[in-house]
Amino acid sequence: MNKSNLQVKDSMSVHQFALVIFEIILGVNIITLARDLAQAAGQWAWLSALAGGALSFAAAYMLLRLGNLFPGVELYEYMPRIWGKTVGRLLNWFWVCMFAIKLSLILRVFANVISFTMFDMTPQPVIIASMLAVCTYGAVQSWGVILRITQITVIGITPFMLTVWFSCMLNFELDRILPLQPESWGAVARGALVSLDAYSGYELLPLLLPMVRQGKVKAETALAVTFAALTAVYVASMLMTIGVLAAETTQYLQFPAITTVKTVRLPGLFLERLETYLVFFWIPTVFGTVLLVLYGAGKLAGRTLSHQNHQAFVLFLIPLIFVGTTLLDDPDVFRTFNAMSNRLGQAYSFLIVPLTLLLASLQRRWSADEKSSTRT
Repeated sequence: MNKSNLQVKDSMSVHQFALVIFEIILGVNIITLARDLAQAAGQWAWLSALAGGALSFAAAYMLLRLGNLFPGVELYEYMPRIWGKTVGRLLNWFWVCMFAIKLSLILRVFANVISFTMFDMTPQPVIIASMLAVCTYGAVQSWGVILRITQITVIGITPFMLTVWFSCMLNFELDRILPLQPESWGAVARGALVSLDAYSGYELLPLLLPMVRQGKVKAETALAVTFAALTAVYVASMLMTIGVLAAETTQYLQFPAITTVKTVRLPGLFLERLETYLVFFWIPTVFGTVLLVLYGAGKLAGRTLSHQNHQAFVLFLIPLIFVGTTLLDDPDVFRTFNAMSNRLGQAYSFLIVPLTLLLASLQRRWSADEKSSTRT
């Protein structure tokens, strides 16, 4: 009985797997994505978001295929099998470092938003340390607790955030997104590469897949539905933002999503400042993203060093992440690290992962051929 309960706590259904992926990806990018895509693709930012969703799903699907080649085996185990012990471990640590850099970038954006909208007199290191402390407390819990937090956030809070956000449709003007056919497909392609950052987080998939319990719905189907939902959210948000503010204005705003909600004016004092409610519901979303990425980084670091518990490694990463956020205080440094993180992530997703999948497939084929020749 106890063993069965323990297995349930350390696993999740396919539907829960979809919620976890959704929470990891949605994260912080919804506040700033429109600005970056408007700078790259102008009023056709929505097409870039659509193309970025398709590319990201392709990368995530390759990770899923890779994990399916080693059912029940975690990333830290099969990477050394494929690449060799030394290179495999280096790739695992590269993954951990990428997670740590990503967390520093997320927390810096989070602090900027909170300072901009709520606590302009509070030092940003205090905001970052507070959020990091709460996320650390959550990340050192068991997977069952983290999974429940994720479910509460996605099901109970995210719909309210999206409802407040989409209220800006009241000021939508169709002329600002016309014509629908882009003047430059090259700009759309550049925007698609920029949008890949908004879909990042699926890199945790190989750590999550061994915990997924097989059911009637396949993990592939759940992943496709999740990316379809995320892409729909991003495309709709691009259309709304451009339709409310115009691309020429959006590309110069620090937080376009907040500005679009500010344009909505509802009668009554209680709902007068909708942007405050947007940020209020956005905070738990960021918390869920940081919590899951921090858990994944600590778990991968621990497993790579042959430790079963992830708690100590989560605590080890905290000062490194906090120092990283202080280094990103300068906007130029932030842009440099963000661009570097995006390029490294793209190289890993579209170069290392396909090569790893190819090598793993070839190794399995060679192994099957050897067994068949031995029998004959």
